[in-house]
Amino acid sequence: MWNNQIKINILIYLCTTIDVMQKGLDIIFEDDSVVVVNKPPFILSIPDRSGKDPNNILSMLRATRDEVLTVHRIDKETSGAIVFAKTAEAHRHLSMQFENRETQKVYLTLVDGVLHTETGTINNPITEHPSIAGKMMVAKKGKDALTDFKLRKAYKLFSLVEADIKTGRMHQIRVHFQSIGYPL
Repeated sequence: MWNNQIKINILIYLCTTIDVMQKGLDIIFEDDSVVVVNKPPFILSIPDRSGKDPNNILSMLRATRDEVLTVHRIDKETSGAIVFAKTAEAHRHLSMQFENRETQKVYLTLVDGVLHTETGTINNPITEHPSIAGKMMVAKKGKDALTDFKLRKAYKLFSLVEADIKTGRMHQIRVHFQSIGYPL
């Protein structure tokens, strides 16, 4: 039996997908070298491994542009600015910025509960779950993962938090806040 959260997520996904397909992508900036898209939640950044979901930002961009190259990704559930290169030179330049950690990646998220501190750092290594495909977890043998955070606003039952990820592990924000007792 489906619970209400699953029903809500499916409804949001369907509405978001229909909206993007009808109205097109929300382009924040574009020139001869780059295109920056305001990615809505529940749309893939790039095609998934299975190829079952054709709705992704990269494919939509490639349908109307000569060349589009992936610079970085944002999780399917996450919204925000995503940058694509339109030339090999721009791709190389932007990819090096991400690789050298010169690009600041800041996210706003709601966590369950009121944070015990206004600022902090979560420095817990992250790895794949040994038995659940696609799930990540904190583990000593994982890859280094670092998240700085700042409380933006405390509410009665949850907190709005600014998360500045210094590494780019899959589901890093979700895994890190879960690990300190504040699930998203």
